[in-house]
Amino acid sequence: MTGTELKIIDDRQVFASFTTRQTTAYERREALAREAEGFGGAVVWPHLVHGTDIAVVGEESLGKGLVIFEDHDGAVTCVPGVALTVTCGDCLPVYAWDPVHRAIGLVHAGWRGTLAGIAAEMVRVMGREYGSRPEDLQVRIGPGIDACCFEVKEDCYGLFLDKYPWAEDYMYRRPDGSFTLDLKGINLEILTLCGVEDALASERCTCCEKDVFYSWRGRKEKDRMLAYIYIKEEGTPGFKSAEGPSL
Repeated sequence: MTGTELKIIDDRQVFASFTTRQTTAYERREALAREAEGFGGAVVWPHLVHGTDIAVVGEESLGKGLVIFEDHDGAVTCVPGVALTVTCGDCLPVYAWDPVHRAIGLVHAGWRGTLAGIAAEMVRVMGREYGSRPEDLQVRIGPGIDACCFEVKEDCYGLFLDKYPWAEDYMYRRPDGSFTLDLKGINLEILTLCGVEDALASERCTCCEKDVFYSWRGRKEKDRMLAYIYIKEEGTPGFKSAEGPSL
């Protein structure tokens, strides 16, 4: 693998990416903020709390460089020149792009956020703010911990069954009595139930791929990857798309 990032979405209207361990979330976000300061854009930094609050970012953020939202786990915008970001260790970044209304969303989905339905909340907020219809959205779930590595306790297993009875299809009991959880599968099912027709999840496991990603679960590493997405505006200054392989 070459490059410091994986391209999640890359077309003439939008760019979404996920960094690897060749850089840190802090370093990449700072670099994006410097770019934003150069052309009057903004980089959104939610301070994550594993909840479902999603910031709505408007033109008032342009020119501010780094914009912090306390106690939020994602953001949405329709403003070109605004990069939405979230940090990830093993939790999932969930990206959304509405090509009809030119709006984007990005949320952080760990097991708590997944249980609370943060992916569904992103779909709802984009509908409320921009008129986005679920069937028009392109949703991508980036690299994160897979069921092969995500062991949970029985109480967590029970919480998911109570909230989503169908989640049993995405939870597995090992021979030793422990449980594993397929967060990507559960989020895809949630999105499908919301009416999203175009949703895909990466097969990359951050815990397994030690040479590519940081992992809190696997190695108690404090460094994180950065997920980010922004709308391109043709003919105007903006962020420079990073080089790297497609997901």
